[in-house]
Amino acid sequence: MRQLVSRVTPPGDTVVDVGCGTGANIAALKGEYTAIGIDTSAEALGHARSRFPGVMFIDGTAGTALPHVAGRVGCILLMDVLEHVADDFALLASVLEPLPVGSHLLITVPADMRLWSGHDLAFQHYRRYDAGRLTAVWKDQPVRARLVSPFCSSLYWPIRAVRATRTRLRRGARVATSDLAVPPMGINGILRRIFAAEAAPLTRAVDTDIAPFAHGSSLIAVLERLAGSVSHQGKPAKYGADPHDPWPEHAA
Repeated sequence: MRQLVSRVTPPGDTVVDVGCGTGANIAALKGEYTAIGIDTSAEALGHARSRFPGVMFIDGTAGTALPHVAGRVGCILLMDVLEHVADDFALLASVLEPLPVGSHLLITVPADMRLWSGHDLAFQHYRRYDAGRLTAVWKDQPVRARLVSPFCSSLYWPIRAVRATRTRLRRGARVATSDLAVPPMGINGILRRIFAAEAAPLTRAVDTDIAPFAHGSSLIAVLERLAGSVSHQGKPAKYGADPHDPWPEHAA
């Protein structure tokens, strides 16, 4: 994230993390940028403010908070957010509307419906994405895609195997059970170095039209805001009603 933001955003600009949670991502950018986090969870923001006093945190949505952010917004982060909302088209439009021309939007989402499991249910995901479904969210919007690629690629096949095994053991992916756990420090350090090695290829791939990875458990995109009006034609979806969702009966 830091390398991609630095690639497209001049130092001193404002970077805003929409859906910042407890604030670690946006706090990693403070100092070089004016760092602002936005979230609707008062509990998450309470943790964020106590952990990262050098960052401004705002309680609100993208539509209510972004228009009031002072200073030039050079980049907006939308990291693992779109999958949590029924109408991802409308959310993206609300983020693009106040973004100045020439500024950027960095998006990450979970990828590949073959990885769908109880973990997605536990985290209240509406969908996992492929490149076509993700790019559809900004089709006809005034943006230029400078990067669209899978990432978290190095361990994709082990992740897929583990998800498949756990799904079978739990008799399907209909049980909301999180896979989230922090491994022992030594293993965590190895995993961190493995995934960190993907930063350089992703950064080099900006403006090349070539995705450096063929598959991954996540997708990443960097969009540049162009001149023009933002379309607010929303396309709401029911929970679990993605056309690739193998369990449509979960629709609410």
